[in-house]
Amino acid sequence: MSIYTIITYILRSFLKYMKEEKTILFQDNFIHNSIKDAFLQLLMKKDYMQITITDLCKYAGVSRGTFYAHFGNIGQVVEEVFSDALYDIKNMALLSENGSSSNIIVRKGLCWLLRENPKYQPLFFSEALFLPAVKHTVVALKQDFLDVMLDKTGLDESTLTDLLTVQIMGCLEMCRKHLGKSDEEWCRFHTCFDLFLKAGYEGIIQNNNA
Repeated sequence: MSIYTIITYILRSFLKYMKEEKTILFQDNFIHNSIKDAFLQLLMKKDYMQITITDLCKYAGVSRGTFYAHFGNIGQVVEEVFSDALYDIKNMALLSENGSSSNIIVRKGLCWLLRENPKYQPLFFSEALFLPAVKHTVVALKQDFLDVMLDKTGLDESTLTDLLTVQIMGCLEMCRKHLGKSDEEWCRFHTCFDLFLKAGYEGIIQNNNA
């Protein structure tokens, strides 16, 4: 057997292996995402505390063994779903600097995404998941918030984190409460909420510069 034949055989075997691995990876990712999608779908129909692994497996069309090959428990599913949601939200520029006042607000990102995208509403509006929703959102936004506000407010990291936490709690509750309102009513209240935040942050900044 010539060297050329050997090399050709090795290359073909390698390419076949890579193709099979790619197929397996694609199927694996599909199953993984199917379980997360099933969780979101179930959350629209049932309270979080009532969702079981059996429910997830049935809805996603997978066995319990397959579920445990991807997640250790439902809590891990929740963690990943929050990460996915907040990745989308952060890409919409949640934190924005507004003119010379350097006001930091949660604007057309979290509030508008939740209002316009039913997919994530059960996740952020579930009473059982409210505190985890606040926690994950704060973690996702904290560093960007601190990078801008530490020097401008003169406040320490702990205090600013507390302010961001209160802001996120208010934002989530506002979204939930006004979800059924008309766009006109929503815009009016959303503008008031933004002005409320702006006045508070501008007051802190002015006090620091005094």
